[in-house]
Amino acid sequence: MRNELKHGLEEDEVEAYNKLVELLGHMWGFISVQAEMQLKIQKERKKSEKVVFDSEERAFWRLRRPGTSNCLEEPIQKIERKLRKCTAGIYRQEIERLKFGLKTKPWLKAMKASETMVGWCSQFFDYDAFMTASTPANPWTSDDVSLWVINTDL
Repeated sequence: MRNELKHGLEEDEVEAYNKLVELLGHMWGFISVQAEMQLKIQKERKKSEKVVFDSEERAFWRLRRPGTSNCLEEPIQKIERKLRKCTAGIYRQEIERLKFGLKTKPWLKAMKASETMVGWCSQFFDYDAFMTASTPANPWTSDDVSLWVINTDL
């Protein structure tokens, strides 16, 4: 019902439209009257509101393209299973990955992580305010009031 040059339907959309006309033939008059009313309301809106509405509609139909599953509603594991064909090679790769996970000892990983953390802390010790005492000391965390004395005139 809108400008066909600007908002024309693609081939698959035309086919879907024709199927809808067949399926909903008994209600098609009501649907077209409702669409005409919505078009009238759309024409009465301001230009900026029309632009926003068109972008929202385009975004909606990008996510919910007819004939495809909705990525927001379907769990990701089901999508991955659909994409992967269950072959012997995939199962072998999964078994190898799990065997490797059993071989690597978790305490070795923790030891390496702790060594990395100690090295990083010693490298940035002078620049980290959490590890070095500030001068003068923070009066909120210590009993030293020299910060208050320095800033009394402020």
